[in-house]
Amino acid sequence: METKQPSYLNVKFQAEVWHDEPAGDQPKDFFDREEEKRKALDVLLTPGVRQAVWIVGERRAGKTSLLRLLLEKCRQKGLVAFEVPWQVIHSPEDFYREYLSGLAKALGTDMPAVVSERSVFWEAMEQMKVGTKSEILVGLDEIDAILFSIDEDKKKEMVGVLMQIIQSNKLILTSVREPDLWIHGYGSPIIEQTVSVPLPPFSRDSLQEMLESLAPQENQFFERIHNLSGGWPYYAKAILYHLLQIPADQTDRWDVATREAVQSIAPVCEHLYRDHWNQEEKRA
Repeated sequence: METKQPSYLNVKFQAEVWHDEPAGDQPKDFFDREEEKRKALDVLLTPGVRQAVWIVGERRAGKTSLLRLLLEKCRQKGLVAFEVPWQVIHSPEDFYREYLSGLAKALGTDMPAVVSERSVFWEAMEQMKVGTKSEILVGLDEIDAILFSIDEDKKKEMVGVLMQIIQSNKLILTSVREPDLWIHGYGSPIIEQTVSVPLPPFSRDSLQEMLESLAPQENQFFERIHNLSGGWPYYAKAILYHLLQIPADQTDRWDVATREAVQSIAPVCEHLYRDHWNQEEKRA
């Protein structure tokens, strides 16, 4: 007999939707991280606080999920909050364009002429803010990848404009690398103006809550999923996802699902390979 896969489970892997409360006919799909949320929101929702929130964690630890959840929470509290797509930023000029585009969309105004200089960018941004009393919050994912991709002669300019944003607006950054590792590098000025929010693996209870919410009928596998995933939520979801693709009466269901889960996430989860997988999984 084939196990019926909940229709909402696909959403967790194919759409940029995360909720920490039930949303319509879907259960919540953001779990744990209560202390991390509180710490970040204390900074972001306190008027006049001039510090950035820096979310740090392994790949697939939930950095982007938390960033977008924080943006939504702040939007609900009246901030003008938006995300800049990190994948297209290879220079400060790219950042200026994407920032102004996101701000224009968030404010419902027209995008100004493309700017290529920091001073002109700043003038355009301040002009766009005229008439709104709300604080501006921008989310910038993968800041380490952005800075490492920018030419050496432009790195200082990029750091400078981020520092300027911290002094006048709100900012969320994410990275795989710990901010402390940058203390002697070009990112060091930013570190002094940030509150670090590290993301550890899920606790056993939080991981079980997540799995029970997604597929309670698979409770015989919860302990094994916890042990194999090491508490990392994306890996645990991947195992569950593949289990639900396989008929419930298939005798090698667990083995097949875990092999497929390993193969599906291996390219982006080196830390799982190094710290959690056994020899059989590594061979797969």
